Amino acid sequence: MANGFTSYEGALLLHSLGLIRKAHFRVRSGVAVGRFVECVDITEKGSEYFADFCRQDGGEGLRGQLIDALQSYAAIDSGAGIVATRSAFEGALEHDDWDMMERLRCLDDGPFMFLGVSPEYRMPSSERGDYLELSTSWDGARAGAELIRLFE
Repeated sequence: MANGFTSYEGALLLHSLGLIRKAHFRVRSGVAVGRFVECVDITEKGSEYFADFCRQDGGEGLRGQLIDALQSYAAIDSGAGIVATRSAFEGALEHDDWDMMERLRCLDDGPFMFLGVSPEYRMPSSERGDYLELSTSWDGARAGAELIRLFE
């Protein structure tokens, strides 16, 4: 969830382990104004688990490789959709990132939240990287911000 987005399958796994929890908020502007949408928050257990992992090798080795890998894309969608933290979700809403928005799902029953809403504008990944730097907690510049679709 460091990217702010994760695959639907990954979110189900993280949720079953108690590392994330569901949250909801009401959209305040744009095409989806007034809608209640679902996002996820990292739990205290999830924060502790990730912090413990990061301390294991002092920033080198596996930890460094993981962070480098996560910084090179925004989300990987195997076809089942993606799930987002509130800050990433709000960033996508604010910047009309419909490539991300149309892939977002609810965690429980999994419907796509914006099915049928598909404006013609498609955001370049360079612009996505700009808003994700503000919407997620990276310490430095992102290496990439593609939505990788494994199903096309």
